[in-house]
Amino acid sequence: MKANPAKEVQLLSDIAKGLAESLDLQQTLRSILQSLDTYLKLQRGTITLLNPDTETINIEIAHGLSEKSKKMGIYKMGEGITGTVVQTGKEIIVPDISKDPRFVHKTGARKTASGRPITFFCVPIKLEGKTNGALSVDRQTEKTNDFENHIRLLNIISTMIAQAVKLNRLVETERKQ
Repeated sequence: MKANPAKEVQLLSDIAKGLAESLDLQQTLRSILQSLDTYLKLQRGTITLLNPDTETINIEIAHGLSEKSKKMGIYKMGEGITGTVVQTGKEIIVPDISKDPRFVHKTGARKTASGRPITFFCVPIKLEGKTNGALSVDRQTEKTNDFENHIRLLNIISTMIAQAVKLNRLVETERKQ
């Protein structure tokens, strides 16, 4: 998929609108993944957040995964692509998940179809300099794909997600007082 600035602006606009319309974190994150599906035609997407008490990384919201698969998506720091991204704070692109041993297939949801490789993109969600989760999406790709453009766009969206998480935590703290 080649860069399409008009489509990217519309995607970011839809995500910004979703952020402004709700203080419900689950609803906001679901809306973000739905927008990504609409504009990028992703097959699956997850937003994982680090639980600081257990030091596990849990799927908060998923698109294209069953509830059973979502529950299996619990990672330790450094485990698989998602755990590595959260541990290092650096994005990872896996051009073909069937050829990368770091991809651990935790959810069991991905099967290669039609001979086209599935590319996995995972970017950190950072709050105040600390990585608190990851945004990951995968889709069938062709050789003409612009991976760097996808990563750039996903990094922008992960920053928006970080702000939604921060706002949610502030609201929750205020409600408890």
